[in-house]
Amino acid sequence: MTAAERSALLPALPTLREAGLPDIQAVPWFAYMAPRGTPPAIVQRMGAAIAQVLKDPETQRQLQTADFDPVGSTPQGLADFMLNCGCGCP
Repeated sequence: MTAAERSALLPALPTLREAGLPDIQAVPWFAYMAPRGTPPAIVQRMGAAIAQVLKDPETQRQLQTADFDPVGSTPQGLADFMLNCGCGCP
């Protein structure tokens, strides 16, 4: 398991940290993006719509069933994450 915590779907599978590799963590993430120059009002509207969908209990259940942890963020939060994640994102 490459995440920091064990998976609820595979609780017997140890994390890399537990297996003796404490400095390795890989967590997949997904983001919706708009083309550069998209008006801020459209970006905010998209962000609000996506946040609303991620709050839906059925959406959360389906994502968690696939071992995803729906977090959600803001457009600025995503930009900050991408600038600081260390993965080399543009």
